[in-house]
Order: sequence, then C-alpha cells, then structure tokens
Amino acid sequence: MLRKIGMVFFSLVSVHAFSFLVPDGVDYQVAELKHFRVIYSKDSQQFLERLILIEEKIIKDFEKTYNWVMEDKLTVILASDGNQIANAFSTAFPKNINTFYNGGGALLDYFSMRSWLFSLASHEGAHAYQLDIKQSISKVYYSVFGSSPLPHLFIVLPIFTNPNYLLPTWLIEGNAVFNEARFGNGGRLFSGELRALYCSLIKDQLLDESRLTNNHLFFPYTQEKYIVGGYFFNFLYERYGLETVNSFFLSQADHWINPFILNATFSDHFKRSYSDLIDEFIKDYSSFCLKQKKLQAKAFAKSVFLVPLTDDDQEVWSLTTNGKQTPELFIVNKSDATISSKLMDLDTEKIFKIGKGEFVSNDSKLIDQREMKFSLWDEDGKEMEGFRGKIVTDMRREDHLWISPRESMDEQILYHNDKRVGTTHSSAKFDRDLNVYRFVQRKNERVLYKNDQPVFSFKSFYAKVVDIDALGRIYFIANTSLGSTLFYFESNKFFKETASDVIVDARKLNGKYLVTEVTSSGYEYKIVNLDFQEELPFVYQYKFTDRSEFEIYDNLPSQSATPSLTVIASNDYSMIKNLEFSGGNSTLTYIDSGFAGFLTLNIADPLEYNQITLAGGMDRYYGTDSLRATYTLTRYLWDYSIYHQFQRRYPTDANPLRAKENEQESGLGVIVPFAQTKNHTFYSSLFSGYEHQDQLHTGYLSGHYQFMKSYELSFFAYRRFDMILEHLVKSDGVYESAMWTKWSMDIKDETVVLMDLLLKITNDYELPLSSINNFSASPIISAPYSLYSPSLRKKSTRVGLEFKKALNYSYYFKSFPVSLRRFAPKIFSHYFYYDAEVAGHFYEVGTGITFELLLGHLAPFNVSVYGITKEFDENHIILDTVMSF
Repeated sequence: MLRKIGMVFFSLVSVHAFSFLVPDGVDYQVAELKHFRVIYSKDSQQFLERLILIEEKIIKDFEKTYNWVMEDKLTVILASDGNQIANAFSTAFPKNINTFYNGGGALLDYFSMRSWLFSLASHEGAHAYQLDIKQSISKVYYSVFGSSPLPHLFIVLPIFTNPNYLLPTWLIEGNAVFNEARFGNGGRLFSGELRALYCSLIKDQLLDESRLTNNHLFFPYTQEKYIVGGYFFNFLYERYGLETVNSFFLSQADHWINPFILNATFSDHFKRSYSDLIDEFIKDYSSFCLKQKKLQAKAFAKSVFLVPLTDDDQEVWSLTTNGKQTPELFIVNKSDATISSKLMDLDTEKIFKIGKGEFVSNDSKLIDQREMKFSLWDEDGKEMEGFRGKIVTDMRREDHLWISPRESMDEQILYHNDKRVGTTHSSAKFDRDLNVYRFVQRKNERVLYKNDQPVFSFKSFYAKVVDIDALGRIYFIANTSLGSTLFYFESNKFFKETASDVIVDARKLNGKYLVTEVTSSGYEYKIVNLDFQEELPFVYQYKFTDRSEFEIYDNLPSQSATPSLTVIASNDYSMIKNLEFSGGNSTLTYIDSGFAGFLTLNIADPLEYNQITLAGGMDRYYGTDSLRATYTLTRYLWDYSIYHQFQRRYPTDANPLRAKENEQESGLGVIVPFAQTKNHTFYSSLFSGYEHQDQLHTGYLSGHYQFMKSYELSFFAYRRFDMILEHLVKSDGVYESAMWTKWSMDIKDETVVLMDLLLKITNDYELPLSSINNFSASPIISAPYSLYSPSLRKKSTRVGLEFKKALNYSYYFKSFPVSLRRFAPKIFSHYFYYDAEVAGHFYEVGTGITFELLLGHLAPFNVSVYGITKEFDENHIILDTVMSF
C-alpha cells in the first residue's frame, strides 16, 4: 500500500502547483459586469475603471470580427504589485481567464506601445476568443464537462472541447499580434527593430511551412512565431478582410476529432490551402526584404538574446550568450575602443555597474518566497539595496532613472531617483549633465522630451533614445522601411545612418560607433565608422490604419480623465464563495466484453487558491471500481492537500481469480518551502495517511535540496546537485529510510557527466523501494530492476555513473504531429551492494538514447530507450517518457 499512498500524495501536492499568484497576502475584490468580470487587488484598483472602458471596446469589436460570443464570461485578473512580472497570459482552462501583471515597463521598447493595459487587453483578449470558440460535438461536450486541455475519449475517438488550443503557435500568437496593432495603441507591427528581424529571416530564405508550424530550436525561437505570424495575418487581412481573417478560428474549431487539420480549413475558408498561402506570403515579401542592408564590418561578439547596451562616462558594456553556457560580459572603452570580456553568470537582462564597478542585472525575482519584484541582482542572485520595485532604464554615477511597476499597469511612469518625471513611452536616458531624455507618444507622433520640454517629433510608434554626445546631438533608433537604424537630431534636422537597416542599439565612441545588428542567426556587435544623411524616420502604414477602429485608443479618456464608474459594485473575493465548476474529463473504452469509464470533475476558484477534484471510474474488464475526492489549498506559502479514496475489486471474465475486496485510504499532505533563490531550492514534504482496511497509519517526511544552473536552450542543466532524504514509518513498526544524491555538470559543449548515490534501509523485507524511485524521471533511478529482486534485503546501496552528449540534429514535419528537436546518446553503469540474510554485490552497464520530440507541433517531450546488461540476469530494454507542456 505504501507505493499507492505515495503516488496519490505526490500527484496532488507540488510547490505552488496550481496558483499563478505569489502568496503575498493581498486581498482581492470582484466587479461583475455584463460581458466580463474583473478580479483586482487593492493596489491595482486605480486601473479598474480604465480597464473596464478598454475591455468594453475590445469585446464589442471581437464579438463582431471573430463572429463569436464567449460561452464563458471572461474573467480579467489584475494581479497585485507583489507580482511584478513582465508578462500576461490567457487560458480557457478551467475558465476564460486573462491575467495581467504590471511589469510591462521592461518590454516598453519591444512592444512599441502607449498603454501596457491596452496591449494586454487586445492581445490576451484575442487569445480568449481564439481558444473559446467551439463547434458541433465540442459544444455538446462543453455543456456537460466544461473546457478541458485534454481530449475526452469515447471508445476510440478523441473529442476535443477546445480544438483551437492545438493550433500552431505562429497562428495563435500571430493573430493576436495583428489584432493588438489595430486600435491605435501601437504594437509590434510598428516596431522597426522587429521588422529588421522579420526581413532578415525572409531575405536569408529560412522560413518555410515546417519551420513556421513547429516550435523549433532555431533563432529567434518563439519570438519568430509572434512577429512572422503578425505579418502573415496582416497579409491575409489585406487579401480577405478583417472579419474573414478573425473568423478563421470559427471554421477551424469544427475539427473536434483531429484539430491538426489545416489545409482543409484554409481551403474552405480562404479558398487557398495552408501550404499555398504560406508560399505566397513568403514570395510577396521576398523581393521587398532582399533590399535590406547590413554593415559589412566583422562582429567582435555575437549573442542569441538581445541584452541592451549600457554605458557610463568611460565604458559601454553588454552581455552575450549562446543560451547554453555561462554568459560573457564585454566591455568597450569609449576613448580607444579596446575590448575586454569575462564570463559572468548574470541574467540576460539590462546590465548596470554600481558601487566600485560591480556588474548587476535588472530583473524580477522571487523574494522571501512571497513576492516577485524587480530589482538589481548580482551573479549569485543577491539583491542590491535600494532598487526593489524598480525597472531601471539608465544610471549615471549616483543617479538612476526607473519605471515604477506599481503605477504603470497602464502607461509607464518614470522617476529620476525619488522625483516623478512623468509618462514615458520609451526607455529613458541621461546625458552627461543628468538631463533626462525620453519619447512620449501623442497620437501617431513620437515626441522627444528633454526633461519637461519637447525637442522634436515625427510620425511613428517606435523610437528609443540611445545616446547624447558632448555636442548635444541626440542619437536614437528609429524605423527604416526595412527595419531600424541609428538616427541623430541636430540643428532642427534629422540625420539617418545609411548603410544598415538592422541596427537595433548603438553608442557613440571617440570617433566611432558601437552598434548592435540583428541578423537571421542572432545579434552581432560591431565597432564601425558610420555615414549619415539628412532623412526622417520611415512611417509604417497598414491598410487597417485607415479603419475607424484605429481611433479607438485615441478616443478613450486618458487615465487621469477617466470618469468614476460608481455604478460598478465590487465585493470581497472569497476563495470559498467563488468556487465554481471548472471543467472535467471523461474516458469511455471497450475491451472485449468489458467497458471501462473514468470521469474527473474539478471545482476551483478563479484565482486557483483552492480546488476540489472528484475522480471516479469503473473497469469491468479488470474488475476495479474507484472513487477519490481531493481538496488542495495553494493560497499560502505552504501547500496543503487532503484526500479520501475508495476502491473495490472483484472477479471478471478476464480476471476470474481476483478476490473481492474493498479498500479505503485517507491522507493529509503539506509541502513546506524553506528557500528558493536563483540557483537554490529547498523544501520539505510531510504526509500522514490511514489505510482503513488494515487500520494502519503511515507517516512520511522528506527534504529536497537542489542547486541548479540551467540556461534557456540547453538540453541538460549546466550544473546540478540534488539531495533527497526520506523517512517513512507505519504504525505496525515498519520503517524505511532513503537518501539519494545526484551531481551533474556540463564539461564541454553539452557533454554531461552525472554521478549519483542511492541508499536505502528498511526493517521490512517486502516493503517496496522509497518513492524516490517511483517519481524520478531520471533513467539512472528508474533503471535498476535488480533492486526489486525477491531476495530479502534490509539494506541497499547503489552508485551510478553516466556520460551523455546532446546532439542538435532536428527534423520537423509539416503535418505529422510528432517531430524530432534533438537527441542525446548516453552510456551508464551502476554498482549495487545489498545486505540481507547474506550480503552481496553486482553491477549493470547500459547504453541509451533520449529523444526530445515535439508533440502536436507544440509540446516538447522526452522518450528514452535503454539497453541494460546485468551481471547475472537477462538483458532488459526500457522505455521511459517525460511530458512537458
């Protein structure tokens, strides 16, 4: 019974497995409106009325253009200031929920936006409509079971309630990027920086159907799906019109059995196949993008992620990375352009130099396990004093410019030290005299401010200040027709760099320039001479900019002028009173003469603070009926779970010798997180269970410490150490103790060595191994069948050694829903020692290979195959799978 109890417990409780809000103790309110509801914290209440005005406009537009009224009323969550995250998300599971965080200031230049709140409402709102749309049988199943990310199984047919959930990422995100640009708030289609990237991919002929359809591992990774997808939907819009483009999702939703069908939907909806339209889209832009220019100078550094340049009076620096190993910081001397570099394990965010030359990064991290805050952090993840809650845009000596996330859910509010500067729509910059430069958007014009005074303006939604030289020239990055480049303003005239359309950042040196160019394979850093000619930044015009919807944002009252909506009643949010049915899943199968049916129902509150799960099933083939009820609480720092399970077994035609018996189990579990920092995690699990039939109590305690350095693109952790200690005791005196330690490191270019040690002591010969073996995805832990030998053992020890090498070979299919992303062959050996009636030892050796596959063009998962040779036993072949979504 031990193994079953452990499996139930660990499937129910994990470190904050359900909640998407930090446990900062902030209370929330609920405002119910006709078409949506808003759940907001006290510190986000100042944005409530603004959000309501925005959502009403967007919902009205989307109901028309998507030709759909949501089955579930949309819930919009304004997260508290304890959740300073530069992101948002939309989900249809368990309900239609859009969650907005206030860290948009970190993405200000990337989004080319006026209002973070409007950007989120339009982008995530588009996702809400895309994912909610249902047709025919999907609607029937939804009316009974609600939404589900997993298909229902009816005999042999999978039935999806939300088929659009499995559309390729570039269609989902591309449509949202297109829609975010339609309302006059700016958006990524107005960014020259992103057009430079897009045209680079087109020019170098890297885009095709298989690459676009699959979530691959090529630069620029998922960013490609957003920007290329956005241009693709604009291409479709210019051919077919807005309503036809957005209502594509209504047509696609009819594929409730096979949601991967695309060519048929495109052919029916657009009268052209998916493949043909991709080819025509690429062809249409190819001749245009072929004209894109880049500098011919050799790059002194390259990176797959863009970290903005930062400087002081003497030096310029940035961080480069290949995404798999420790990043490298380069430093360029402004006077003589000499370059130095060193490895630094900083986050790939904007880097600043403080104090006596210490380099730190500006990012959002978990603090005291209770809040996510922006601050400055060193290599070890230690916070620098005085910067908590600040998105820093520039520093000069003791002064710094920063955006306040707490005040910037809508437009971004800039500060100079403790003095409020005002609204900014770009990152801000000091000159040598500590004057403050920033761009402010006025309708479709970009206005450059020096302190409180406007200096110049031009039509655009994108531009960022990068430097101000000793002569007073103001340097900025702005649009060209094919991307972006460096401009400067002097004597009431604009001057444009003439040799590149792909400059996305720059600083002036002594007579030369340090520039960052984007290419189809990454970012390149160059020191060059530049030529300029008088010319204004290019104005991006789209067909949709002439539509009336492009005036929606301009026609909204400003945040300060938003009227008080006193008619909106709000109530305190209660995690108990707000519990509601949140979906379920069903399976019905038939084997020979026996039916098997399983049903899961979930009840949860919208913030997912607590959840009730009811699961039951009957299997008339194997002779097993079961029912389980679970309550899980994740609102607080500690996570709790309580469950009761009943199971009945009986003989069947397929299993006539099975004895009749009933079993009941109850249990209570808690996970206590002690520490979670940049590289360190330490938590403890406690569990108490009761087996009613045997009248046995079970107590379980574990501690798990992990040190890990892992980079975004690596197959395996760069450095990792795990230690798990477990102890289990039963009321009849049986006990088991176990320890597992594992250490691994990347010795060179994703060649990894791994060593582990497993110890186990028990006073019960027949007690199964500890739950370490049951739940670890590691092949070293799951491989040793020898430990399950019927030989009586009270002590077991195993030492393991493994070598593995990641090979970045991939193959992506256009239609077939499983592709190869990469793989890793490995060799390993284990030495075992045991002590029971007679001590003994043996060994096993093996080889294997782990494939990282891509399921449904979206979700990576691992499949491993091992061949094991034991000293005195037959050979074994083992198949192991790990899913990650």
